Amino acid sequence: MQNFDEGGLNDIWESSPDDIFAVGGKSVYHYDGKAWSLMYSYEYYGFMQGVWGSSSTNVYAVRLGGYPIIHYNGEGWSIIEDVPYDISLVDVWVSSSKDVFAVGGTWNGYIWNYDGIDWSYFTQPEKSFDGVWGSSYNDVYAVGEVILHYDGLNWSLVDTGLER
Repeated sequence: MQNFDEGGLNDIWESSPDDIFAVGGKSVYHYDGKAWSLMYSYEYYGFMQGVWGSSSTNVYAVRLGGYPIIHYNGEGWSIIEDVPYDISLVDVWVSSSKDVFAVGGTWNGYIWNYDGIDWSYFTQPEKSFDGVWGSSYNDVYAVGEVILHYDGLNWSLVDTGLER
């Protein structure tokens, strides 16, 4: 049985039954249909929190602290240096190589978006985000202390009708 480091796993994404990525501790693991193996390990600051991809050659993972986003291109993992070193991200959603959203934040909530060329961000003061998911580039939700919806151009607050 595979021993996962530092408290187990936090997230999992599957491109097929024999191509599964999981993150936890400081590591990314891969299942090839037969066995789990350590795929990537980050020995410095931060813990892996989220993983998602659009194909087995376009997978992103995010972490709390350190360089918060890494990318797998089918051959190896690379650190995304366009995103600040000292922020924390907890979830990522990918629909294509030109459509990546990552969320997190502690004091201020961050939503990072990659459009295939550049990373840009939206900040929600004094709110943090715990999850992100969408059905397409123009239908993305970020959730946490509030719910925001992205229509492809702007983020807007979703009125839930619930009080907190």
